[in-house]
This record gives sequence, C-alpha cells and structure tokens, in this order.
Amino acid sequence: MSKITDNSNELSFHQLTSTSSMLLIPLFQRPYVWTKKQLDRMIHEIEAIAEKEDDSRFLGAVIAVTRPTNPSQPTPHEIVDGQQRLITMYLFLMAASQVAAREGQADYARGLISTNLIVDWAQELPSNTKLQPSIGDRKQFSEIFKKVSNAGDLADWLPVKARLPYSEGDDNGPLLKQFDRIHKYLLKKVESHGFEELSKIVEVVRNRLTFVFILLKDPGSATTVFEGLNDPGVPISVGDLVKNEVFARVGYNEKEAKILHEHSWIPFRKKFGNKFDDFFFPFCVIYKSNASRTEMFGELRKVWEGLSSKEIIANLDQFSTPYLSITGVFGAQEKYGKEVGQSINRLVELKHPSSTHPFLMRLLKEYENSTISKSDVLGCLDVLESFLVRRAICGIEPTGLLGLFRTMWSLCEGHPTREKVAEIINKRLTIEWPSDDRVLKAVSGRPLYGSSVARFLILEHERSQGVEKPALDELTIEHVMPRKYCDTWVHSISKESHSKMKDLWANLIPLSQTMNEHVDQAPYVEKRPYIENESMYLTARNFGKEYDEWNEVKIAERSEILGQWAIGRWVIPPNNSSAQK
Repeated sequence: MSKITDNSNELSFHQLTSTSSMLLIPLFQRPYVWTKKQLDRMIHEIEAIAEKEDDSRFLGAVIAVTRPTNPSQPTPHEIVDGQQRLITMYLFLMAASQVAAREGQADYARGLISTNLIVDWAQELPSNTKLQPSIGDRKQFSEIFKKVSNAGDLADWLPVKARLPYSEGDDNGPLLKQFDRIHKYLLKKVESHGFEELSKIVEVVRNRLTFVFILLKDPGSATTVFEGLNDPGVPISVGDLVKNEVFARVGYNEKEAKILHEHSWIPFRKKFGNKFDDFFFPFCVIYKSNASRTEMFGELRKVWEGLSSKEIIANLDQFSTPYLSITGVFGAQEKYGKEVGQSINRLVELKHPSSTHPFLMRLLKEYENSTISKSDVLGCLDVLESFLVRRAICGIEPTGLLGLFRTMWSLCEGHPTREKVAEIINKRLTIEWPSDDRVLKAVSGRPLYGSSVARFLILEHERSQGVEKPALDELTIEHVMPRKYCDTWVHSISKESHSKMKDLWANLIPLSQTMNEHVDQAPYVEKRPYIENESMYLTARNFGKEYDEWNEVKIAERSEILGQWAIGRWVIPPNNSSAQK
C-alpha cells in the first residue's frame, strides 16, 4: 500500500477487509446510488495508477461505528459515510472473481473471495459476507453472488462458503447494473491485454485506493462529524501551491511581492485561463519522466531548488507557448509559422490525448531554440497524427500512451525525427498502430458518428479538395440517409442495413446548421439538388454531383473510396514493420 498521509488510520480496502471485520450498511440507510458517471471517474483513477501516472489515490474519509460484539466473532463496522465507495470496490473484486474463474483462474478467484469478500472462518454467523448492504440492495446483492457462483469452477465451492444476508427489495437496480458495467469493463481488459491486466487492476483496487477510516466513539456524534468533513469549500489546486511557493520566496518584503504579482505573476497566469492547473503535470514530466501526479509538486520544488521567485516564473514560462499551442489557445500557434502551426492545429482538432503533451511541449521548445529543424518537427508531427488518427478511426482508446510519450524524448536521444518516432512507436508491441486493412475495415463497418474523430475527418476531407479554410463555425454533420428509419427511405434500404450503415463515415457529409435542418429526413431525390447547388461545403456539393441515388450499394462504394483516401492521407512510414500489426 502507498499512503498519502501520515495518519495511522489511512487504510486500503485490502487492509480493511483482510482482517476479522465486517462492513455493515445500516438496514434502512439509502441504497446504492452510484451511476456510470461515478464509476467512470473511479475507473479513470484506477487506470491512472495502473499506468503509473499516479502511485495511489486518496478517497477521503470513511466514517464508521463499532458496536459491542462477541470477541469470538468478526468485528462489525457500521458504515455512516463511505458506503458508495466501499460497495464499488467490493463490486470490483466480485466482478474480478467472476472473470478470473471464467478464464480458468479459479484459485485466484477463491483467494480473492476468501480474503476480501467473505469471513471464511465465521461459520456460526447467519451471514458471512464482509460487506452487507442495506435491505433495499440485498436482493441485487444475492443476484450478483449467483452470477459469480456460476462462473468456471466456483459453482461447487462458493454457494457452500458464502452465506448471504436475508434478501429483500428489487432484484434489479443500480447495484446490479453497476456490477454488470464493472464485469464488462474487466472482461474487455482481459480479452484485450490478458489476465495480467486483471491482476494489475485488482492490485490497484485492493491496495492503492486509500481512505482514512474514522471510528466514532459515540454513534450520536455521526452527524456532527459528517457535516464537519463535508463542509463546502474550494479545494486547493496545484496552481495555488505553485503560487504559494513563488511568493514564499519573497519572504516578508510586501513591496517586492506586490511588484512581482503585478508585473510577473499576473501576466504569466492570464495566458492560461482555465487551462492553468493542467499545465503543471506535463511540465513536470519534462523534468522527471516517471513522475506521478501525487509526486508532482514535490518534484517541481526540486527543480526550483535555489531559484528566486522570478526565476521560477521564467522557468515555467518557457513552456507556456508550446503548451498553449497544443491545447488550442487562439493565436499561440502563430509563433511557429504557417506549416508547423497548421500541423499543430490538426492535432488540436483531432483532440489528441494529453499524454502527448510532454513530448510536444519539448519538441516545440527546442524548435523555438533552433536546435531542431523545421523538417524534423513537421516529420514528428506528421507521424503522431498518422498514429493517432488511425487509432481513432479504429476506435482504439488512448489508454496506455502516457508511458510511451513520457520516454519518447530520451529514446530519441534529444533529437527526434520522423524515423525515430515511428521506430519507437513500432517497438511498443502492446500499442497498436493499425494497418491499412484494419483502417479499411473500420471505415466500412465501424459507426463513426458520435466519435471524437468524426468532425476532424470530415474537415480534413474537405481540405483535401482544395478548401484551405472551411467554415468551422457553421459545420454540422449531416446524415444523408437519416438516422431514423422512415417511410421516405424504405425503398432505398432495408431496415437492417439502415441500422448498420446510418452512422458510417460514408453516410456523413458537412452541412451548415440551417441546411441540415432544412433537408432533415427528406428523400434523397429531394435532398440531392439542394445539397449540390446550395451547400457552402465543397464535399457536399461534389457528393450531390457524384451520387444520383443513395442506397446500400452506394454507401459501400463511398466507404471504399474514403478508406483508400484515409490510408493514403495518414500513411505508416516506409520500412515500418508496424504495418503488419
């Protein structure tokens, strides 16, 4: 376990549940209410730790009351606050047990269950699950155990070992739905990356999500403690900490502090707007490639050891323009000239992942210093664009890329080129650079509408036809064949084919909002002349000229055309064996 505080009561879920204790949610306390939103946030935290972006994550305080009990029985902790977090971690381990058993790892599953999910030795208790939910959740809790029991070789073991609390309530609801989401997430991880990925996630959930466990002497004080811990306030940010560090070095010289604030700090701070706090992590990674967010401020203080307040601001400011450029702040890209600026802008429009920031910031800074040529910068940007676009077309999530870009600069030995960057990406066997065949298959079969890359692809296709500055503010994405299957299209395509093809790239063109609303669900014979003659987008006008009808065959034809254009536009560099991935 990696602790955040020096508090002896800071525990991990494993420390709390591997002892002779049980976590009891009061019978009539509100049921489990976390949704996909809260789960996604926890998954983001788990993945940040699993990818070594963080060492651990502090989840705050869990408040409990321990009531008198028989010393020979497990210690019951009645949870006053923290049940949503604790239950979610419990569900993670339940789902992990099910996936492990399904993968033939029954011993691993039994170990998890015996250690963290049930009190194996407490045979005299009517129920021996280490977490016992409120009464409204118990029926769903029972259904979850049934699902786990049916996995692999657990069927003859778990029903005997686990005695569940008396179940009431609905057999479907937020608790069961959350379990199913977690199970689906873990199953996908194992199918993509193998069983080792599951054990890595389990390790994070058990030992790297920590909380301070507060045991109250008097149950009557629960409300007072809860209100005190949850008193609303504005949390301190890393930007606040940096500011405090800067002005602490001025000491008690009030006049100097005011001058520094007005003439140095405020102009520096104003550049960033709401992007200020996000600047410091990639900045820190430039100096220490394996730094975590938890370590970030401590590492920054090491960088600034011996520096004055002005020198700290200057040290930060040297990377402000590169950072603002790659995060899309208006005007920042102009410093690098037209060609480099356009390449940066494409990455911004692509919504490139923040994991690329440390490398790109360093690349642009060295270009400012004239230590890297324009051709090398353009080559590096081109390779990254190809890599990221191909992955986005294929729907590959950008997880796992931070480790790649943390070390990219050092692996390039301080002088990155197109060839070096391509070679480094190619050597990461666990990171896919999709082949031409994979891209072609995705274009012809993967729904593009709603993906983060859809608008970018449509814009780039428009530019490829000679339009240097498409009307960005007016652009909306029009479904030529409407998203909703309606009477006006029954003679053009079957309902089944419509469902599969409506969101494909081939069925999408750029239109203004006004025209999009005008054509709406009209049949193609009515929609076509309006698009061909009046659209402000060349892609749409050419589309109307080229296609006199729009049906399943034409969508397939255009898919092939767009796919071939995409693999020609975003090529894998020659002699790069990643083309075989």
